[in-house]
Amino acid sequence: MIDIMDLIGIGFAIFLVVHIVIFVLRNYGRIRRKQERFAGRPVLPCDRIYQTYFPESGLDQIDVQHSWQELAKTLKLDPQRLRPTDRFDRELAPVVGTTKLDELHVLEAVLALRVRTRGLQAVDLETLETLEDYIRATSRRFGA
Repeated sequence: MIDIMDLIGIGFAIFLVVHIVIFVLRNYGRIRRKQERFAGRPVLPCDRIYQTYFPESGLDQIDVQHSWQELAKTLKLDPQRLRPTDRFDRELAPVVGTTKLDELHVLEAVLALRVRTRGLQAVDLETLETLEDYIRATSRRFGA
């Protein structure tokens, strides 16, 4: 026989499951909409990113590629469709109509950790405008 406490427990479990499903579906939709911003761009392999945009920078190619991949993975975007001119307040901004908390907040933590572990100059993500700014702030120069 089911008593009132069992019914409350079952009701709470159903409530919890429904809200988890809603959260997952909204999050998936938000990420998909963000990825759609870049769908029309041609694919540029990651090794070509350095050769195209950073050859005269003095930055280490492997370090730039690692930073690029890490950044794309954190933002849940295709690294081959990103460009150094992509702006945090436009192309990479949170999707309109969704919560302001998104992958950019995770990227802030990644940036702080990278700066701390590499002994780089402290930088705040809000002071960086583009992906190129991020790469330059988090990559080491040759011989550094």
